[in-house]
Parts: sequence; structure tokens; C-alpha cells
Amino acid sequence: MLQFSAVLPLVAFISALVASSAVYLLSYSRSHKQHAMQLVVIGAGISSAFSGLIVLLMSASDRTDVSFITAWMSGNIWGSTWPFVFTILPGWLLAMGILFLKAPTLNILALGEETAVALGLKLRNEKLILLLCAVAIASAAISLTGNIGFIGLMSPHIAKKLVGKRHERYSWIALLVGSIILLIADAIGRTVMDTAFPTGIVVSLIGAPYFLYLLFARMR
Repeated sequence: MLQFSAVLPLVAFISALVASSAVYLLSYSRSHKQHAMQLVVIGAGISSAFSGLIVLLMSASDRTDVSFITAWMSGNIWGSTWPFVFTILPGWLLAMGILFLKAPTLNILALGEETAVALGLKLRNEKLILLLCAVAIASAAISLTGNIGFIGLMSPHIAKKLVGKRHERYSWIALLVGSIILLIADAIGRTVMDTAFPTGIVVSLIGAPYFLYLLFARMR
């Protein structure tokens, strides 16, 4: 178990780094500008490629492995024991510490790339650091909880509504809000039905309406 708890986050980090690097490189342009829609389209393509790879691995695996992969993809929190937590904790704390120190940089980037360059920000270096931190945090969490979506969408928006858009303020609140949403979804999944319901499915049932609400709110 200890070996597996050490290997899985590392494999998750390497895979996430490969995927994010592919998106970054494919969307790179000489003007150093990366449009949001371009990133979304390329990201969807990379995601489809990795989904196909997962299906290929499942077809070549035995029933036990297929059952584990299916549960992981459904967002079943399985890495909740202390060996898994202690394995990812040092890297997670380091990445989170860097992000909190970079809060002023994130505030400047929120103003737009042209403004950031005018204020003397080195975009390429800052983006690389922020990308590595984001990959480390996301891969560590997903390696233990599985494919749980929408929390990363809901918690920042709720935090911004509560304390404003400055990163040094709302980042802490986003952490707490995301944790609370996860705990509530996990509790619902374990108590509503006789058999444990995957947390990822519960979060999706909560997050999908919230996503539509944000979408329609921006269209108005």
C-alpha cells in the first residue's frame, strides 16, 4: 500500500504535466498570446486522447483493475488513509505556498496580459511557475479522490462572491468552500442510498445546475 501511495501521485503528476505541456505548446504563438477559446479547444482534444488511452488500458486489464478504474473515474474517494495523505502533503504545501506568495502576480494577470507586460511582469516565467503549481495541486488531489469535477468551478466563484476578487483573500476561502462541498457530497453519497454512491456523481449533480446558472448569468 505504501509503495502504491507513493507511485500513484507521481504518475498522476507526470501525466498531468505531459497533458498541460501539450496544451501549452500547441496553443503557443510567437506573439505569446494564448486565447481562452484556443486553450479550451486544444484541451478538449487532449482530454479525448487521454480518454481513449484509458479505454484502451481498461480493455487490456482484468476485472479487478477495471473495477478500480471505473470507481476512480466516478470520483470515489479511496485514498483517504494517512499514508496517501502524508505522501502528497509536502508537495501540496510547497505548491500552495508558492501560489499564495504569487497572489500579487495573479492579481496583475487578472487585469490582462497587456497590462501585466506594461507593469513589467515576465509572462513566460510567471506562467510556467503557476502552471507547475497548478499541475502539482490538481494531480495530487485527483490521484486520491478520482475524477471529481465542478468543485474547481464552484468554490472560486462562491469565494469571490463572499470576499471579493483579490487572490490573497479569496484563495483561502476557496479552499474551505471546496472542502465543505466535497464533505457534503461525500456524506450525501454515503447516506442517501444503501450502497455508497460515488462522490463525483453527487458533485456533478450539484455542479451542473450551478454551471448553467453561471452561464445564463453571463449571457444577461
